[in-house]
Amino acid sequence: MEFKRIGSQGLKVHLTQSDMDRLHITYDSVDYADVRTRQAVNRLLELAKNSTGFELPAAKLLIEVYPGQDGGCTFYFSPLDDGIHGLLSPQGDARRPIILELPTFHRVLETAFRVTRQFLSATRRSALYTNQNQYRLLLWPLPQQKAPLEQFCQEYGTLIPGKWACAFTQEHWAPLWEQEALEILSAYY
Repeated sequence: MEFKRIGSQGLKVHLTQSDMDRLHITYDSVDYADVRTRQAVNRLLELAKNSTGFELPAAKLLIEVYPGQDGGCTFYFSPLDDGIHGLLSPQGDARRPIILELPTFHRVLETAFRVTRQFLSATRRSALYTNQNQYRLLLWPLPQQKAPLEQFCQEYGTLIPGKWACAFTQEHWAPLWEQEALEILSAYY
C-alpha cells in the first residue's frame, strides 16, 4: 500500500493485489453502494491520515479508481465543489478537465490571456504543470462550456485526450500553479 499526496487536497493510494485481498475488494467489485467498498475506502482514508496527514476536505469527495498492472488498483481522492459524491468511473466523466499541451512558456501566457478574456467565467478551476520544457494547462470548465472551450484551445496547443491524462499529469509533471493558473498567468501577458 502506497500513499502519495497530490497537491494540497488530493491523495493517491496504490494498492497491490495482496492489499486488495486484505481489504476484501477487487477492481471489478468496487462500488460505493457496496458495504465492503465503503469499509475499504474508510480504512484507506484512516491509514492515509496516519501516514501522510491527509485530512478529508470540507467539500464532498470525488473518488476515482483505476486498475493497476500488478492486479491491484489506484484510488484518487479529490474534493468536489459541485454537489456530487461517490465513485465515478473514468469513462464519460464530464468533469474531467481539458488538458492543453503547449510548447513554450510564451505560448502558455498567450493562451491564458486569450482564454481568460473569452472564457474566465466559464472555468471553475485551472492549473499549470511542466515537464522537460513542455507545459500542460488544465482547465475545468462548466459543463455547457466544455465543447466551445476545447474548440477554442485547439488553436493554441495540443489537446491531450484520455481517461487518465489528468491523473498522469498531476502525478508525473511538476506543478507550477495548482489553483487559479489562468488568473495568475494572464496578469503577466
